[in-house]
Amino acid sequence: ETAERREEDRPPRREEEKAPVERTKPSPFGPAGPAGGGGKYVPPSRRKEMEREQAEERRRDEERAKRESQARKAPAPARQQPKPAPKEEEPKPAPKPVVDAPKPDPERVSKFAELVVAVPKNDAAVKKIIAEAEDILTPVEFTSTLPVQALCEAMVKQANGKTRDQVDKVVVGWAPLLIKLVQRSERIRFKVQILHEIVAACDTVSFPRLTKETEWALVEALFDSLYTADVVEEQYFLWWQQDESRKTPDDAVWQLRHFHGWLEVAKVEGEESEEEDEDVQSSSAGSIDGHIHRRRPGGLR
Repeated sequence: ETAERREEDRPPRREEEKAPVERTKPSPFGPAGPAGGGGKYVPPSRRKEMEREQAEERRRDEERAKRESQARKAPAPARQQPKPAPKEEEPKPAPKPVVDAPKPDPERVSKFAELVVAVPKNDAAVKKIIAEAEDILTPVEFTSTLPVQALCEAMVKQANGKTRDQVDKVVVGWAPLLIKLVQRSERIRFKVQILHEIVAACDTVSFPRLTKETEWALVEALFDSLYTADVVEEQYFLWWQQDESRKTPDDAVWQLRHFHGWLEVAKVEGEESEEEDEDVQSSSAGSIDGHIHRRRPGGLR
């Protein structure tokens, strides 16, 4: 009776204490079973194939994430500016009519040629001819070579058949008018044209010598007089030699060979002292109407 009372006073045991816990071994296929979720058995070959598919999918995900990252880092493409509307073409101005440059008047040139048929006797006569030339000729004629051509033709006619001293008088007489024509031409190296016109005028009379008794050719004497009268300076003779705009006749080249040779020698002699230069002038210089001429030494001929 006492033992029964003690048993009744004891608290009741919990259910788990009543029933022993049944322990089971874990499944070799994991908690989801052999199929990983369906409880179905998956053969090893299929399992490897599934693993390859999963690896391929992970690779694709990584490449996609890489492309997205690069796209975020790349600069945004510049927005294309809208093309401006094409401008309406302005009407082109009508071409200006081509106006021919004024040509020299042959009648004016002919009147000028009548003024120079005879060598002026003194300075007053030269000044009168220059004043009349200013009235006859216009800037169009002055900028051409026609007045110089007419004067050079007259000088050749007046010097042909004369002595060397008479050629000097012809050139000295026309020197002021020649210089005036050079000034009014307003052209560079116009004195080269004077030399061309002298050669052309001598060509019309077949490049004669002054007289039978002299070795001077007409073209040579005129070149020398132009130089000694300070109408044409040394540099223009050199430029005339180099000028290919007009062909120089062979006769002129031959007859002027001594003159150009003397120019080359004169360039060297020009470096001598003033005292030596005075000695040369005193022995070879002549005076025509007060003008001093530096004659070429006869030995060079």
